[in-house]
Amino acid sequence: EIVRAGAIGEVQTVRSSFTFTVSDERNVRLQASLAGGSLMDVGCYCVSAIRHFMNAEPIEAQASAVIGARTQVDEAFTGILRFADERLAVFDCGFRAAFSAGYDVMGVNGRVEAPHPFNPHGQATTIFVQRGTETEQINFPVAPAFQFMAEHFAECVLEGKPLRYGEADSLNNMRTIDALYRAARRGRTETVGRG
Repeated sequence: EIVRAGAIGEVQTVRSSFTFTVSDERNVRLQASLAGGSLMDVGCYCVSAIRHFMNAEPIEAQASAVIGARTQVDEAFTGILRFADERLAVFDCGFRAAFSAGYDVMGVNGRVEAPHPFNPHGQATTIFVQRGTETEQINFPVAPAFQFMAEHFAECVLEGKPLRYGEADSLNNMRTIDALYRAARRGRTETVGRG
């Protein structure tokens, strides 16, 4: 809401990260036969946040992945997304680094930083809005995120309300993820498909 209201001006760049360590190869995240890998497990949140804050779909993707020798899944992944109006976004995700989850949204007049947006582990959440030399801190109490999602879905089913993020959003997120996988595999810039 802060970004969409124009508080930081037009968004120019978004940076996002979601990492934590996984060492047990029996973990589903590290099993190629079960579609494991960091991009689909946690990087998808970074991609979704980027698309949300850019309020547009990327046109190109560049990426690099570290494929585990034993697991054969992407244990670390970094991507760059280019948008039609010369705006860029970058993210990293993986299972080889300590826990880090957050995003920075940089506009022409300021920035919004959220250090723990994706999974606050039952903790209060804080975001920071910086404009010039002033920084505003906004605190949110502990909230049952999974409960809120289940309640929203139940309202949609029982009351016929539209999903906050519908099938078009999911398909566009997957088109971007598919382009990132191709870019990492082929070692070149890939076009993001259109629906």
